[in-house]
Amino acid sequence: MKSSYVLILFLVAFAPLGIASAQTECKQVCVAKPFYSEGEAVIISGKVDAFLPNTPLLLQVFRETNRVHIAQVDVAQDGTYSYSLIADGPYFKADGKYIVQASYGVTGNVFETSFDFE
Repeated sequence: MKSSYVLILFLVAFAPLGIASAQTECKQVCVAKPFYSEGEAVIISGKVDAFLPNTPLLLQVFRETNRVHIAQVDVAQDGTYSYSLIADGPYFKADGKYIVQASYGVTGNVFETSFDFE
């Protein structure tokens, strides 16, 4: 019985560390939330492996095979970038999964993540 209390105390004490490390796992491309609603700002961020001066990152958002948004984003010297778009307009009408693609540098460096829109 006493070991059960120790185990519970251990899990409660170290659970926030596991959550924090999961939030910082963002590598090449991430979205701030898994779900967005109409009118919300979709925040996209990430980090490239190697900074290339004067080379923007290409962000594209797709719903199925339809491109709903495209942008060129500046990359900081430390390789990080951040971009936001408003989930609104004629292309953000259908509920479902939206795919975010980030392309940077040489051909083939394409990274993906997704979010659900309701």
